Amino acid sequence: MSIIGPDGTPVDGGSGRSPWRRFRGWGAAAAALLLFAGIAYGGWRLLHQSTTRRVASCPRPSLGAGSPAGAQGIAIRVLNGTSRRGLARSTAAALSRRGFHVTGVGNGPRVPGQTQVRYAAADSLAARLTALQLTGVVLAADPAVRQRVDIVLGGRFRRLRTPAEVTAATKAARLPTPRPSVSPCR
Repeated sequence: MSIIGPDGTPVDGGSGRSPWRRFRGWGAAAAALLLFAGIAYGGWRLLHQSTTRRVASCPRPSLGAGSPAGAQGIAIRVLNGTSRRGLARSTAAALSRRGFHVTGVGNGPRVPGQTQVRYAAADSLAARLTALQLTGVVLAADPAVRQRVDIVLGGRFRRLRTPAEVTAATKAARLPTPRPSVSPCR
């Protein structure tokens, strides 16, 4: 059906179609063009990434200064048992630089005396290696601690041992040297 205007000519151009119908073809063409451009760009990115993306290399053990053998990968949480602000954060940062994996920092129960190293029974070697970093430490098996070692800094805590002191303490403790794990990276 076509509508005739006052001058006797059809209003929609005589084709009987809506004026918007002629843009339907352009919309389909534009959508096809955008789809093609998206596929082309995605293919280009895929090809480009495969040649320029850095290949993940095998991690190299990098123990920081003063790290006992095996400190790499020991998960620790450092808790401040004193009223000194920022003590746990700064101590955790120093231990992280020495190769420890810090899983958390926060406030702990008040400990007026020596620093406590709390651990699960299965993690006694990790606890002993961690304790070598600190002066005046009390080791305490704690069944509530799982898959990490908790350090609760006490009121007597002043500093970490120096790298030379850690080396001497490691030799004196006669701890077993961890064996390297078998890795596909060789």
